[in-house]
Amino acid sequence: IPERITRHPAVYVLSLGVFACAMASNGVIALAHQYGYNFLLYYLGVVMMFALAALLLMPLLRLCRVYQLASLADVLTFRFRSPWVGAAVTIAMCITLLPLLSLQIQAVADSIHILSGNSAALAPGGDRHNQLALLFCIIITVFSILFGTRHVSSQDRNTGLVTAIAFESLVKLSALMVLFAAAIYPIFGGFTGLEQWLVDNQRLHHDLVQPIQGDHARALLLIFFAGAVCMPHIFHMAFAENNDGRDLRSATWGLPLYLLLLSLPILPVTWAGAKLGHALPMDYSGLAIGMALRSIPVSAAAFVACLSAASATIIVTTLALANMCLNHLVLPFRPLQIDRAQGIYTQLKWLRRSLIAILILAGYLFFVTLSDRQSLTQLALVAFTGTLQFLPGIIATPYWSKANRNGLLVGLGGGLGIWFFAMLLP
Repeated sequence: IPERITRHPAVYVLSLGVFACAMASNGVIALAHQYGYNFLLYYLGVVMMFALAALLLMPLLRLCRVYQLASLADVLTFRFRSPWVGAAVTIAMCITLLPLLSLQIQAVADSIHILSGNSAALAPGGDRHNQLALLFCIIITVFSILFGTRHVSSQDRNTGLVTAIAFESLVKLSALMVLFAAAIYPIFGGFTGLEQWLVDNQRLHHDLVQPIQGDHARALLLIFFAGAVCMPHIFHMAFAENNDGRDLRSATWGLPLYLLLLSLPILPVTWAGAKLGHALPMDYSGLAIGMALRSIPVSAAAFVACLSAASATIIVTTLALANMCLNHLVLPFRPLQIDRAQGIYTQLKWLRRSLIAILILAGYLFFVTLSDRQSLTQLALVAFTGTLQFLPGIIATPYWSKANRNGLLVGLGGGLGIWFFAMLLP
């Protein structure tokens, strides 16, 4: 592919669409069904972060480029001058991202069960075939290794990965637009039919405009705002894979535009699912539309939207976490034995590949342990709330010169302790 395409700002902006994981293709539909317009908080948090890019993202980008920092652990280790900070952040990040990896695996596995006519397996106590999820994990491990570890050094910009993730973002958007058209025309018979159906169902209109009470909306906005910089896959694509500082300026309006387009199909698909009254979880309303219409293209679009979103998230997340584990857990405590025949960079490449496989396996084991007891939205909120604990350290990096590593470690430990007992354990 010519460099004028792979290095185009639009490719970089679209690669940031990796934020829209299976939560954006599936989970947000359940969020819209339950909370109406409040589902937009999922997108608005990211939009706010990129709208305020000059205050936080630009200083972080300059820091990463000048000192060759490729991850959140690198940044905090550099800022607080302690390898223990890097180790603590890496361990905490691996734990907090387990629900996010599990979310992607569950979305794909459930979609396969539905398409194969075994939707009863999704019910509590259903006979789930976890071999399908394991097969998906094996395949995605191979893809992650192929896409993520071609370069001998983790510092090299992976143009192939950026281009592939950008293409995935286009595929995801196109698939959701197919669902949008299927919901509006075959299900409702056009926009007029949709409007009349909403008039006839005033309860849905009431739920649509009902605000989330108390501080919940502000808390959700803060959680998704922090996720735009604390999530390792977003950090990796925004900073480690950035080729030109001007591309990030393009992202300040390009990413919100992409998320706007991505959010357009959500309410029509949700309403179509409500009209059909299907027995599936609301997260899979896209598949329910395809099955109700007996349309292979619509069912395929719903599955492809889920598969592409989940695959991209797993690939980039595990690549970013593998680099963090290698730099802050493996190498500081296990010096490499130099093999003259193999070379040090080849050894590092195989270590990264092994770490990617271990991380995906950990996500699969977390998924099996949960046994589908949690919804996609619950898993997303647990993961996003966990990574929220890193936000004070990120803000302190450019703006709080007196912050020290003891305060960071105590704050991180206290926040993650509360998160573990109040959210992860339950």
